[in-house]
Amino acid sequence: MTNEQRISRLAAAIADERREARVLPSGAEQRFCSASIRSEQADGKRYAVGHAATFGTLSRDLGGFKERIQRGAFSRAIAARQDCKFLLNHSADHLIARVANNSLRLREDSVGLAFRAEIPNTTAGDDLAEMLAQGLLNECSFAFTIGPDGQRWSKQTDPATGENIDVRDLTD
Repeated sequence: MTNEQRISRLAAAIADERREARVLPSGAEQRFCSASIRSEQADGKRYAVGHAATFGTLSRDLGGFKERIQRGAFSRAIAARQDCKFLLNHSADHLIARVANNSLRLREDSVGLAFRAEIPNTTAGDDLAEMLAQGLLNECSFAFTIGPDGQRWSKQTDPATGENIDVRDLTD
């Protein structure tokens, strides 16, 4: 099988997986972000780098409401070093990195929730690295729960504002 055929099959398999229902943690929601994701190499290691969420951007219609994530929404989760995982397609079977072992670094910057995930030398890691190199992946999503008093509702243009978010996982 040629490299092009392998990449084509892999992209098709991922598209099929995305159509299937994902199993998210209890009470968790999921949002997609079209901010950039790219690969980097440093000190002989491979990394996936990008933003899982952006601040101040009004979402698409989410079923009768829209939302906007405020700066600082992830600060508590980051400070508490909640064990967020970087998964391929939100699948626990495709674990790429996690906060608990320092292979996933999260921070807030002027754009949103920035991440840097070390890509392991596993089948899922190799697939992720190849898809990033080929430009097949261009968005991320994240699963989250809203903390107590973590949202504000308004009947104006942006009725839901996330202000206190627990990040559960990030995915390509």
